[in-house]
Amino acid sequence: MVNKPYEVRGFRLDADFLPVTAAGGGKGDLYCEFEDFMILTEVTMSTSSRQEAMEGEPVRRHVSDAVLNYNKPVYGLFLAIRIDTNTAETFRHGIWYAKGDVKQRLDIVPLSLEQFRRHFVSMFEGNQARPEHLRDLILQCETERDNLEAPAWMSHIEKVVAQRVSSFADN
Repeated sequence: MVNKPYEVRGFRLDADFLPVTAAGGGKGDLYCEFEDFMILTEVTMSTSSRQEAMEGEPVRRHVSDAVLNYNKPVYGLFLAIRIDTNTAETFRHGIWYAKGDVKQRLDIVPLSLEQFRRHFVSMFEGNQARPEHLRDLILQCETERDNLEAPAWMSHIEKVVAQRVSSFADN
């Protein structure tokens, strides 16, 4: 990582390393900057249809701001206990208009915490823990986003996660 571990979080922790508050001041949750790319991870506990209303705009705005502030590709990773279909649809389109009505197509992939956990653990168990694997997960999940509606895209994401978990176990 290029940035220091204490610079990753956009929120404060208590003595037990639990979040005290949500990220504030228009910041995202986790900014992991690597030499050739950046992954901005946003996490929510919301699971209802309100998830899209609560997270759709700020997540896209944070990723857009990062795209404008970093001179490298920025990938968004949205994590929730369960992904609401309307939230997936918002990120499937990934459109945001920055200042001056500049249209951006953002790279944001929604994953359930379980999908992320399986992928993350399998990277370590397969001795394949590298940031590029998270970036590649995002890119592979996006390959069909223009060809599928949200429910089918969510199924595609699950298949990609399962294939990648299996490939880490095979190595």
